[in-house]
Amino acid sequence: MVAFRYSMIKDLLALPKGTSLMKAIQTKVQQNCYCPNGKNKIGQASFYRWVKDYKEKGLSGLARQGRSDAGEGRIAISRCFDEFAAKVLNEQQCITVQSEIEQYISSMWVDGRFTGTKIITSANMMLQKLVEPMFNRPLTEPEQESCMVSEDWVYQIGSSGYKLVGKRKTDAQWFRDNAIPRLINRFRDGIYPNDVWIGDEHPMDIQCRRRDGSIIHARMIGWLDLATNRLYATLIFMPKGREVRQLDIARSFCNAVKQNGLPKLLYLDNGKPYKWKSMLAGFTTLANLAKQTDFQVELIDSEEFRTVQKFIRERMEREGDNVYRAGKYEPQVKPIEGIFGLLELHYFSLIPGWIGGDRINKKVQVVGKPAKSFPGTFEDFAKEIEGKLALYHATKQGKNGSLKGKSPTGKLHEFIKMGWKARGVEEITLLMAFAEKYDTKGKPLDRKIIAGGILQYAVPDLGTIYYRSDKLMCYADEKLKIMVPRHDPRIIFVKTPEGKIVLAQKVKNYHFLDPNGAEEQRRMAKVLNAQLAVLRWNCSFINNNQITESLLKEAA
Repeated sequence: MVAFRYSMIKDLLALPKGTSLMKAIQTKVQQNCYCPNGKNKIGQASFYRWVKDYKEKGLSGLARQGRSDAGEGRIAISRCFDEFAAKVLNEQQCITVQSEIEQYISSMWVDGRFTGTKIITSANMMLQKLVEPMFNRPLTEPEQESCMVSEDWVYQIGSSGYKLVGKRKTDAQWFRDNAIPRLINRFRDGIYPNDVWIGDEHPMDIQCRRRDGSIIHARMIGWLDLATNRLYATLIFMPKGREVRQLDIARSFCNAVKQNGLPKLLYLDNGKPYKWKSMLAGFTTLANLAKQTDFQVELIDSEEFRTVQKFIRERMEREGDNVYRAGKYEPQVKPIEGIFGLLELHYFSLIPGWIGGDRINKKVQVVGKPAKSFPGTFEDFAKEIEGKLALYHATKQGKNGSLKGKSPTGKLHEFIKMGWKARGVEEITLLMAFAEKYDTKGKPLDRKIIAGGILQYAVPDLGTIYYRSDKLMCYADEKLKIMVPRHDPRIIFVKTPEGKIVLAQKVKNYHFLDPNGAEEQRRMAKVLNAQLAVLRWNCSFINNNQITESLLKEAA
């Protein structure tokens, strides 16, 4: 602005002595000079003032000058009330009214239930009640109209922090999203693949239909590898009225581990599916079975939130297992939430049936008609999601992000070239780790063994399943303790009285006319006879006559 003003008056400053400045300025005005915005025309008074300021102060005189009363309150409550109060109230009364009305307005902001419009209306009424006793009579209509607060002043009070206090009371989600301090930059140096997994479940924004025509939105259970931003996902199409269960979480985790290896640190959500005691105990059991002493589960609490860097540092210093939970309204502390949002907006939105994140205001293809659903089967939908995830993994991310311009797959290959290897774990280890030992009442699970080493167990959603093992045939009619991997009930672990663990598999069924059934029955009979023979040969011969005589003598 200084340079512009100087360019406008430069010729005026160079006028010879004796030349009329006012005539030169009038000639300048006739040239239709405009301000930099191209809208406001520069007048005669402006040219004269700029020349005068330059001669008195130099270039600094052409700069915009601040108000001499900057920072001072020029209007106390409102212009109309200030003028009214100056005539009829003394200074002490004005101070008292201003203090009380300001406290009233701030209290309404803190309450959190009132909008700015309602606060202004209520503050006007309160102002009249505060002023009226000072007159000892009812206020006239002109006086009531003068008792009005300034709208800007009301909102200024709210912006001083009182409005935020009210938001905290009434809208925890908004407060955590917009007010809770966050670490802006979190580096991930020193974190390798499978060092940290973040688990969460996400309701997808793609509308599908069941066979009966009802609408369904698939749920995605995801495991984000923090070092590479790779997402290992499982899709679930749930029946009506059912939410994501602990079984689904455990099944998804086991599938991810079988494909990608065992992580060192798990960071889970605070949702109900993750509160399954057996599943959390399974993580500890898994660590022991897999001999991974540094395997831990972290469920971060809002009061004890710590950054991932601190997790890694403290993990090396601690002994034993510490469990934390993520706060209910704390999505920003979970990078996986950002990945879910990115996938929905840039990848899943390309799939037919995408309706956006607002279920009330769905994205529709034709205005006035319902949103279209995904046209294929659930299997087709799963293939679409698999393709979009592959595209995401192959796409380079921003240079300023954690991957420094590399794609998730490219980042993984970089670690592999550096010598990193995934730590595998056997499938039987996963099944053993997440096997249930107790029923819903906390009692140990047990079942009676019937002929042929068979036992039965009622599996949710599948009904009663029969399991058997050759090693259980000699325990017929005995009740033994069992451990059931509910997330994958292909097998059941049975604990014998000797403390051994026997793996019982599903009973194979044979057709009535299938000769293999009779052959299998003869084979099992031979195995049982062999087992009984071994037990028999391990015992000594007992003379019944000698035992009878001994008992008679003792009785006599």
